[in-house]
Amino acid sequence: MKATDALMLVAVVAVALASINLIITINKIGDFKALTGFMADTGTANLTIQSNIQIKFNLSNINWGSGYVSTGNETAELNTLGVMNGTGWNTISQGLILENIGSTDAQVNLTASKNAADFIGGSVGGGPVFQWNITDLNYDNSSEPNGCNFLVRNITAWTSVATTATPACDNFTFRPDEDEMRIDLRLVIPNDALAEAKGVIITATADVVV
Repeated sequence: MKATDALMLVAVVAVALASINLIITINKIGDFKALTGFMADTGTANLTIQSNIQIKFNLSNINWGSGYVSTGNETAELNTLGVMNGTGWNTISQGLILENIGSTDAQVNLTASKNAADFIGGSVGGGPVFQWNITDLNYDNSSEPNGCNFLVRNITAWTSVATTATPACDNFTFRPDEDEMRIDLRLVIPNDALAEAKGVIITATADVVV
């Protein structure tokens, strides 16, 4: 064999080997990409938000101040809308304002620490009266029509207060702009009621909606 032919054979074999090596390398790179470059996975994040029942009085004090039954009258009436037949007492224009500041609807009960006889006393003109009423009004008296759903609001007219827990609203919403209700109070004071400072506590409690 001529030297030239031998060199030519070696060159062909070298090229062939190089080509085979290149093909193997490309295949391995492809396999590597298949194993690493195109894989996907997912992560998760979980939490649970618990219901939070919480209410508060945004307006928690009503103070009629000092006064007396006007001369010639057996009784005077004080309520959170005005004063009738009374002298000296402050004119009140709004009731207690209760807000649902929780994260769920609530069932609300009201309790008074005293009834009419214990709070006011007297007997003239039919005796003392102590009543409450619920309306869906917020602090500035603008309407919040769904604060306590009208279908499940229990105290819809002047009703004598109770010294035991009394259902006031079965579904007090927590939704913004609908989460307040107003509790108005009405007193009838006989002119023979004992002259002294008087006070009463109104307690609101909330529970889960049944």
